Amino acid sequence: MNTDGNLRSEYNRLNRQASDLSDDEYRRVKSQFIESVLNRRKVLFGTARFTAELLSAADLELVIQLNQTCSDFFVFQNGLPPGEDDAREIFEQVPPQSTGVIKLPIGIFHSERLVGVLDVLRGYRTNSEWYIGFMLLAPSFRGQGFGTEIHSELVSYARLECTRRLLIAVLEANESARRFWLRLGYHKVKDYPPRQFGKCLHALTEFEMVL
Repeated sequence: MNTDGNLRSEYNRLNRQASDLSDDEYRRVKSQFIESVLNRRKVLFGTARFTAELLSAADLELVIQLNQTCSDFFVFQNGLPPGEDDAREIFEQVPPQSTGVIKLPIGIFHSERLVGVLDVLRGYRTNSEWYIGFMLLAPSFRGQGFGTEIHSELVSYARLECTRRLLIAVLEANESARRFWLRLGYHKVKDYPPRQFGKCLHALTEFEMVL
């Protein structure tokens, strides 16, 4: 808090407002303030239309609700509607033997509502590479340039973090997603044979963007 002027101002305002409280009431108010500070998400980047914030396991229910809104994606990929395990993956799933990888579950918020997620692995496959597991947007926010805007800010943020390459694997059958990433400037790296996704088999194509 010593390095955050806004937090210091909030804390000082709380002290002024609590001057007439009893010791027990003051401790309760102070405890609530500390809890609210600890639960605040870190804002990574954003524009006038959205903020990209680092999610934690405390946001699991928000991700479950978003996934249900985006059930078309999961039914297409897995042949099944999304469940809690799908939401947990954004916080927990890391490829085997990937030491040093940092999981970045990024929530996209519009007017304090979670409207999208980015599943990013920082430092996979090398320290200077980030792997985008997927980018998901609520249906009502698609087709309005949000995806392009979010990606542009992600690229700027990644460059500040000394990232040299972004990678993503796209389902071969997902033509709209393939067109989207190609339009952003990604280039095909390689094709992968079909693998199991829930009840479905999908081949994958890996794309890259050199920063």
